[in-house]
Amino acid sequence: MEIRSASCKYRGGPEGGLLPPDMREWLPQEHLAWFVLDAVAALSDGCRERLRSSYRLGGSGRQAYDPEMLLALLIYTYANGVRSSRKMERLCATDVAFKVICGLHGPDHTTITRFRADRLGLVEELSGEVLQLCARAGLGRLGEVALDGTKIAANASLQATHGREWFAKQARELLEQAERADAEEDAQFGSARGDELPAGLGRRIERLARLRRGIAEIEAEEATRAEATRQVGERTEELLRGGRLAGRAALRVHRNMDRRAWLEVRLGAIGAQIERAGQRLDGERQAWEQSRAEGRPLTPHTFRIADARKYLRRRLAAFAAVWQELEEHAPACRTAQTLPEAPDGASGQHRQETQTAKVKRNATDPDSRVMPVRHGG
Repeated sequence: MEIRSASCKYRGGPEGGLLPPDMREWLPQEHLAWFVLDAVAALSDGCRERLRSSYRLGGSGRQAYDPEMLLALLIYTYANGVRSSRKMERLCATDVAFKVICGLHGPDHTTITRFRADRLGLVEELSGEVLQLCARAGLGRLGEVALDGTKIAANASLQATHGREWFAKQARELLEQAERADAEEDAQFGSARGDELPAGLGRRIERLARLRRGIAEIEAEEATRAEATRQVGERTEELLRGGRLAGRAALRVHRNMDRRAWLEVRLGAIGAQIERAGQRLDGERQAWEQSRAEGRPLTPHTFRIADARKYLRRRLAAFAAVWQELEEHAPACRTAQTLPEAPDGASGQHRQETQTAKVKRNATDPDSRVMPVRHGG
């Protein structure tokens, strides 16, 4: 069903627009990000001074990030179930709440990791102070972090009363989880962030050119495959008319159709063979009758009739086997992976993966192609 753009309330993709100039209008007042920022700002002057004094001010290099902002960013991120510094970096570029916390100056994952690792004890202590302050303010949960230790909300409970050590332990567990997540991603991505586009796809003009080239290649290959399928169909009809579908010709036909179509072709070919075998048997019987009437030896005709009967029985058995497979296993035919037993006359045992007319592309390397090998490997 076609949907006209005029009937849509919102359209996807880039469109012109302006955000409010005041970042305080980007989020509602009751948003958790504001609560975390206020909680960090409400820390005692001594705690905030210790955090700031952990930075070496002055000297060369770029200006340092505000340590209170980094602390608030860690607490808010951990409260929302994110432990990875790389995910924090991505969210600072895409999520409005993260943009508000970092003031549109999002740190990279290396800065976040160093901030946490270089002053781990202090961050743990201050994070515990913030968690305790949130609980004192009446917040039972800080995002996904439970602050009261209970599953049922209540005005006051014995389990909801915790000391500073308990909140420090909660903060320590969050930091340990973050360290493990960063260690795993460091081993996987190195210094990269992990979500970078491959080379040649960074600019929009390059992406569009690559996409257009991919579409053109797929269409060309589908056209080539369709022509090959048409030619195979013509060859199949020719083989069926002659009742010959064996050996390499059978394998060439099978490579270009799925299992169900292959069984149907075999059924037709065997049916043609049965018809010819019946005609041969009738001819041998007539020859036997004629020889008997003329008084000629009957032994040669007797052997020929026996051979014709054996061949006809084999073809009837093959027809029944293919028919049974087609009837009983039809739902699974399109996922079958191997060629059935080679028809009579085929040399050797051949196995070939089934193929369809669909053209596929590798998601990580668009220039790669599937290379056929022996035995369908």
